[in-house]
Amino acid sequence: MSGILRQKYVVAMMGCLAAGWLVIAANAADRQVAKKIQADQPAAEVAALKAKPAVKQQTMEMKQPFFPALTQFEKNFQEKLDETIDEEYIDTPLEDVLKHFQELLGVSLVVSRKALDEEGVSLEDPISVSIPKLSIRSALSLILKPLDLTYVVERDFVQITTKYQAQEMLKTRVYPVADYCQTPDDYLALELAIKNASVGKWRYPKTNAGGGGGGGGGFFQVSPQGIMMQSPPPVYTEENGGTISVVFPSKSLVISQTYQSHEKIVELLNQLRQARDLD
Repeated sequence: MSGILRQKYVVAMMGCLAAGWLVIAANAADRQVAKKIQADQPAAEVAALKAKPAVKQQTMEMKQPFFPALTQFEKNFQEKLDETIDEEYIDTPLEDVLKHFQELLGVSLVVSRKALDEEGVSLEDPISVSIPKLSIRSALSLILKPLDLTYVVERDFVQITTKYQAQEMLKTRVYPVADYCQTPDDYLALELAIKNASVGKWRYPKTNAGGGGGGGGGFFQVSPQGIMMQSPPPVYTEENGGTISVVFPSKSLVISQTYQSHEKIVELLNQLRQARDLD
């Protein structure tokens, strides 16, 4: 083979080798990209799975509506109750403690002095309690509960009174439950759940005096055929307590109870809806 031919052969071979290396490098790069895509897929799937419960949680946090709707004052107070505080009181007069909470809440705390006097509670009674990073709601309970006191939210102020007097300060709310109750049995079951959930004291018709919160409560009856029939107006026992009535045309419950009991009823209805909406 002549020198010129040999030179051309060497150049051609080097070109082939270079092309081969380029193909190998390209294949290696493709394999790396494929591996990265495969590695990213599980992460993307996990991220998608994590995102789904967040949407569901947002749906489950929907609040139970009722009427009359809360005033802006009541809404602001509810939000303040959820704030966290870290306080300690040592032999501090009750009056000074309440003044401090009045500043924290930014509302007027009106003390029912007559009710406190009747229960032998004085604003000079010393309070000694440690509140380690608790909500204002829990802190108020720690302070008021040992003295058999509570608070009742009115439409533009908060009253501090005795639990005994609060039992007589009934509020009426209308709770729409059309999304929860479709049949008479649904209403019976919901009434039974509310009355048996220890959310307050209830009055019962004399025919069911002292009963355990049986379905119907005197506001309607259900025939053997499942037809809802209006009962005669019930005659209640003398015991203080709330009542539940159904207004079937508006698919709602009319509940007369204390402020604290209504708060528990709202929480219970929210929990029942959350349990219903679980997959």
